[in-house]
Amino acid sequence: MNKPRINIAISGLGLVTTEKLKSKLREVIPSSLDIYWGKLNEADIHFVLIHEFFFETENIQKIIFLNNLAYLKISKDNLSQKEIVDHTLCLPIQDTEYLKSWLETHVLDHLHVELETPPESISTTSQDFPLLDVQFIADIYENLHWKVHLFDQFGSLAIVDHHQHCAWVNSERTQLHTDGSLQYDSALIEDFAHVSRKYSLNLENWLFALVWNSPHLCVLPHASAHFKLKFWPQPTATDRKLILQLSACFIQGAEVQHVANKLGIDVQVVQRFINANLAIHNAELVSTKACQFDQNHPQENPQDVSILRSFFGKLKRRFGF
Repeated sequence: MNKPRINIAISGLGLVTTEKLKSKLREVIPSSLDIYWGKLNEADIHFVLIHEFFFETENIQKIIFLNNLAYLKISKDNLSQKEIVDHTLCLPIQDTEYLKSWLETHVLDHLHVELETPPESISTTSQDFPLLDVQFIADIYENLHWKVHLFDQFGSLAIVDHHQHCAWVNSERTQLHTDGSLQYDSALIEDFAHVSRKYSLNLENWLFALVWNSPHLCVLPHASAHFKLKFWPQPTATDRKLILQLSACFIQGAEVQHVANKLGIDVQVVQRFINANLAIHNAELVSTKACQFDQNHPQENPQDVSILRSFFGKLKRRFGF
């Protein structure tokens, strides 16, 4: 029986530094796990280590945050470090205990079920489905140019007409939610028997509500990611106040975890909100600098500015510069 494996990608570092980092990781990762050293763009990567200089690039941000990967920024400031702050690991590593502790909390604990569950305990009749990439949903909204039938393990959900920008829903589905069993295909004549074309819903509003109400549908974005909305989404009737509050935060650009802390709500609720907006192409990944939510910029006192200008004016007259 093969040992369970952890997949790690290291990027942006020199060969010597990379090998030293690999050696330290081998020391702190349990011997019960095999280590696969992969690349950033490979599927099934669990953990990313990247030079802090490249961390802010758009491509890296998408890979890490949209796939919700554990990550560490590598800094070479030669400072003594006894903890990892803001996902930053300083080199050289003098003591591996804090690295081991961080890995256990942020990487290994999250992989525990995947790595430790024996194959014989997995039921072949289980109705559990893997979470989908939110891009799967976004493709339905933007890229398909025909009538599309959406369905899942519970039956027909709706038929989407991209040209008319509408959704004809199955009225028998009294609760709007789905899971990772969601699929879609070109709509056939018999599929229309499950929906009524007398009443249609706005496509983006319906798709937003579907993702928002489906906690077991998509992989959640990273809590440390920063997003900005392009427009205000249409809130559902039941969560109108909460969606308006979240929209007010992210229309300015904000970090997922910071919004959760500020509003006093579970971070997964905020992550679902972002996924619902990503599904309708209404959210974009942005840098920290592009975010304006809850930024405390000290206001200049006009009187202080006037005093400073007068002071520098006297210096110029006296010293001739």
